[in-house]
Amino acid sequence: TIQANPVRGSRYTLTWPSIATMAEERNTLTWPSIEQLPRAVCSKIARFFQVAELAATVIQRRRRGRPSPLDGKVTLKGGYRHSLHRLCTLCPVAASEKLDGTNVGKLRCGTLLGRRLTIEQTATSYQRCDLTSLREVDVDAAIGELVSLATGETGTEPVRAAIYGELMCNVGLFNYKANGLAKSWQAFGAVLEFASEEVAAAYATAAAASGLACTLSGDRAVRIGNNEAFGEVLRRHR
Repeated sequence: TIQANPVRGSRYTLTWPSIATMAEERNTLTWPSIEQLPRAVCSKIARFFQVAELAATVIQRRRRGRPSPLDGKVTLKGGYRHSLHRLCTLCPVAASEKLDGTNVGKLRCGTLLGRRLTIEQTATSYQRCDLTSLREVDVDAAIGELVSLATGETGTEPVRAAIYGELMCNVGLFNYKANGLAKSWQAFGAVLEFASEEVAAAYATAAAASGLACTLSGDRAVRIGNNEAFGEVLRRHR
């Protein structure tokens, strides 16, 4: 445990799980990294202006009979107005509070997942948080309902699946204790791995049409983000 005072009057504690808590088996169904929204939006806007300036140069050079700057490396791709318009005005949006704890997942079989390793089946606590209530969460039923939202598609049963949440180990931050969040587990998403990329894409399309926030993650996995539809499913199986 390391305690520090980065700002006068504040105090936080960083803890690492004991070796006895972690199993030797690696977590191979990790929660994927998520691109920061401001960076993603700004990069697309910057590309739009870059392409607009480049297109003006192409038109001017053509009128003057000069060679185009476009070649195999310099293109107009990625800066179309309709793509930016769709991103900013037509894409569904959901927002939730980012909680400050540690990332813990739970497989359908009940195995608990740390960021890099699995958590021992016999462990009763992790990051100084009791695991009893988390082990009682009916993840299998919740994942079953998430899968059933894609009914009508064939072969959508995932090979592996996990619900991920924030284990609220930082009890001294942001009034977590006063708000009843301290040492709880707050689900924020799921990762479903399918037999093939085609099956994963079919599930993502069908589940998104049912209201879930889905994105493909890698070749065969689908990440389900936190929105109202996901929250309703989890609340039914707590």
